[in-house]
Amino acid sequence: MIPLLRTLERRVRLILEDSDQGRWPALKTFLQGVSMAYGLPVVLRSRLYATGLMPCQRLPCKTIVIGNLTAGGTGKTPMTVYMAQLAQRLGYRPAILSRGYKGRAETHGGVVADGRRVLMNADMAGDEPLMMALSLGNIPVLVGRARYKSGMQAIRDFDIDVVICDDAYQHLTLHRDLNLLLLDCAQPFGNGRLLPRGSLREPRGAHRRAHALIMTRCEPGRCCPGASDPRAFAGGRPLFFTRHVPFVSRVVGPNAGQISDIKTLKGLCAYAFSGIARNRDFRRGLIDAGCRIVGHAQFPDHHGYSESDLAQICKSAMNAGAKALITTEKDEVRLARRPLPLDLVVMGIRIDFGADSPVFEAYIAEQLHRTQDWGRGSDRK
Repeated sequence: MIPLLRTLERRVRLILEDSDQGRWPALKTFLQGVSMAYGLPVVLRSRLYATGLMPCQRLPCKTIVIGNLTAGGTGKTPMTVYMAQLAQRLGYRPAILSRGYKGRAETHGGVVADGRRVLMNADMAGDEPLMMALSLGNIPVLVGRARYKSGMQAIRDFDIDVVICDDAYQHLTLHRDLNLLLLDCAQPFGNGRLLPRGSLREPRGAHRRAHALIMTRCEPGRCCPGASDPRAFAGGRPLFFTRHVPFVSRVVGPNAGQISDIKTLKGLCAYAFSGIARNRDFRRGLIDAGCRIVGHAQFPDHHGYSESDLAQICKSAMNAGAKALITTEKDEVRLARRPLPLDLVVMGIRIDFGADSPVFEAYIAEQLHRTQDWGRGSDRK
């Protein structure tokens, strides 16, 4: 059964990437039909909230939402970390609200970190909230599907004045003062089709709800094609360009002192493993850094590593002559600090606004300083 599911998953992925070369027409037709059925209620729901027929809840603090239109991979989590740190530098007391996807606390909610201690593991919190809690340290992180409930708890327990909601662009039940939409520079709207035939969570016109657009992964050679020039669809909204900058977050093992930054990866013979939205981009980044990748075990996003998974990874690495294992921060929190026979290099991602950095920070400072209602992004055409 599992091999069959993996084959189906691979075929769906190839269809989503338009790399199926005309194969499996029946599956493609089926996915298109499901996409149409999925899209109708999504559009209806959005319009009901836009017209006020479905009310949203407003927190008694400034609310910033970070999200995207496509499923995974645009950098929402590092952007959320960046925004929390920026709000703190500007003198505010922020907290992060996350759904806690695949964590046991997702349904009832809870505090992942109180600004002093981390209180949950990955099984309870979900991998991304725990990763943010470990990265930030002194900023509270809460999880739960009901963001309003989590926000009120953050205000009550931690006296915060700004909430930053990770991956909440589609969480229309919560009023937002600032809606930041992340779009991949190379494919802002994926293949232009809705899930599951494409990667869009909602139709591309939903970008009009945003107050500002942030183009991500704008590395050299990944600029938007002419037909998808972001200036053409920004509609006068503030538009910013960013890069994903990889860095060595930490190294676990006896030779940790020999690997200190990205430059020290050059020539390292390593075996990679990852379970993120864009496994291939992770591998490409390692190769660009000069790392000798002798193998790469790829898993679905948010994959929970079993003992057998790790045993197979380690066996493959040893057989390939690897000197180290290398993975992402998001994957590392799911390992629960299990001992490994090789050094483990953990890679992180930072958001870099480059020349846009002072302009973006000034924009956020201005928005946070404003006391009047900022209005809805959807009011702007």
